[in-house]
Amino acid sequence: MVGALILGLAVAVLWLYLPDKAQIEQADRGMILRMQQQDGELLELEAAHQLRLPAEALPEHVKQAFIAIEDRRFYYHFGVDPLGVVTSVARYALGKQLGGGSTITQQLAKNLFLSGDRSIWRKLKEMTLAFKLEAYFSKERILELYLNTIYFGDNSYGVETAARQHFGKRASELTHFEAALLAGSVKGPNRYHPNRYPERANARAKVVLAAMTRAGFITEDEEQFAILAGRQPGDRPWRPIQHQYLRDWIAPQAAKWIGDYSEPVRLFTTLNSEYQLYAEEALRTRLYEYRKRHVREGAVLALASDGAVLAMAGGRDYQVSQLNRTARLRQPASSFKPFIYLAALEGGLTPASRINDAPITIDRWSPRNHDGEYWGAMTLADALAHSRNTPPVRLFERIGRDGLQEFLSRFGLPAGYVDGPATALGSREMTLLELTSMYGAIANGGLMPEPYGLYGAAAQSGRIIQWRRPRGLTRVVSEKSAKQMDAMLRRVVTDGTGKRAEIPGLRVVGKTGTNQHYRDALFVGYANGMTVAAWAGNDDNSPMDRVFGGTLPTMVWHDFMQKASNGLYE
Repeated sequence: MVGALILGLAVAVLWLYLPDKAQIEQADRGMILRMQQQDGELLELEAAHQLRLPAEALPEHVKQAFIAIEDRRFYYHFGVDPLGVVTSVARYALGKQLGGGSTITQQLAKNLFLSGDRSIWRKLKEMTLAFKLEAYFSKERILELYLNTIYFGDNSYGVETAARQHFGKRASELTHFEAALLAGSVKGPNRYHPNRYPERANARAKVVLAAMTRAGFITEDEEQFAILAGRQPGDRPWRPIQHQYLRDWIAPQAAKWIGDYSEPVRLFTTLNSEYQLYAEEALRTRLYEYRKRHVREGAVLALASDGAVLAMAGGRDYQVSQLNRTARLRQPASSFKPFIYLAALEGGLTPASRINDAPITIDRWSPRNHDGEYWGAMTLADALAHSRNTPPVRLFERIGRDGLQEFLSRFGLPAGYVDGPATALGSREMTLLELTSMYGAIANGGLMPEPYGLYGAAAQSGRIIQWRRPRGLTRVVSEKSAKQMDAMLRRVVTDGTGKRAEIPGLRVVGKTGTNQHYRDALFVGYANGMTVAAWAGNDDNSPMDRVFGGTLPTMVWHDFMQKASNGLYE
């Protein structure tokens, strides 16, 4: 009786101590990194290779293979299987290590937040967190989380990652035998590695198929057919995601969060593995197409509406160059013009207000349009859509240097940023992170997000060390002005320089940018709740061969957004 009371009290305390529903949900959204430092010195900061899939994207036989061999009573218990508990207690009583008998829900609890030690205390935390998972989520959601977090060796997590890495195919393409190979390897990812130890792995897969037959998932004939069919060749070679750009960017903040904590820590990041893959593929593909145009580098950055970094491709190949070009100062060129127009809208002008596209000289500086022509009187909307150069300079003269500086300070740009009329054409440098968050303010109706890459940090014990609390966004412009600018930027895509960004069925909004001598080319825009920037250029600032913002960067942006919006898994 006393023992039961103590056990109940321990579970109640742990219930409050362990992660809550929101933290569990956030932990599943982004890539998980493992970090360890000692005496303020970084010892390790590494990420797992992990691609996620919704449960409905997996064939039933894949799910059934794991249930049959790992937790046949998965749909009938409440997170902890009493028979499994008896097995664990019996092993412990016989002087063996405390292990075995863990349900899929318990394994998920351990995979997300807990260490692999086999103490009674850790087992109790695992059981308590399993109860929480069952209370918070449906069985299908628990199974989805589990299949996305299982370890398969080679620093790979999740069925989708393992399918690509081991078989060169998507998880949705796995045969019954391949699904059995993966399910069988959970017991020992290295011991039953299908490529390193095929005979041992194949024998284990047959055990899984037999378990599927006993569970009624397949017939004996289907079991034999699966064995005969075996593995089928795939055509999707594995390429690890380049998480290192985000890793390097968040390292200073992670070190502050962890402080002098010397044990290994799990960092829960905002990086979406699928979006990261799309960004890298789009960048590599288009840079290769333009390889004869003297363009060697590029970058892609994707932010959620609250500023969470969903993808950060800081370059073509991290192994070749560790420079993170999303955090490097470059000229935004014409992609900065919307903020001159936005200042004018805040000052009382409208998209229909007229302005003259004609020669102008300020302080002995005379800007020209890229085509060398002048179109005369036109609306602000037309001037922005076609990226004319003299209208924003005239707006600069109207707003004034101090007025523009005050306006831009709302977006966090430093004092002295406005150094002359050329600022109106994007001559002053800023990072892609800054520029993308400024566009995020337009997408959010005037509320500006602050980019961040970390959700939280948890110790191996499951204790939350730090967790980011939701923050309110800062209003930098009125909702009216933001909506007017949104409509103006939409015209850039439908009628102006950003036509290559258009995606049927999606409302794409954005602006191109190309500076003098083609040293920087950009497209920044938003759609489907994401603000995305794509940049192309050279690290030595040498000119490209007529690479415009409306060409390579816009094509990269289009490729990324099309896949990210359609949920394609290529």
